[in-house]
Amino acid sequence: MCSAEVATATGYSRSWIYELVWGYNRIGPQTLGDQRNQNQGGIEPLLDDVQQAYLWQALQEPPTEGGL
Repeated sequence: MCSAEVATATGYSRSWIYELVWGYNRIGPQTLGDQRNQNQGGIEPLLDDVQQAYLWQALQEPPTEGGL
């Protein structure tokens, strides 16, 4: 299977396929996992704890307009 076929099948760009193959060949399969949890810092959440609690509570009830 060529890189264009892999890109089509996975939805990744050809350049990202090359990056994945490069990491796999040099470091191993552990490079393929989601490693975003190892990022240091990052941005603050958009909702504070109180707002998150309100959102969670609102999501526990059916929609007011009867939608999904």
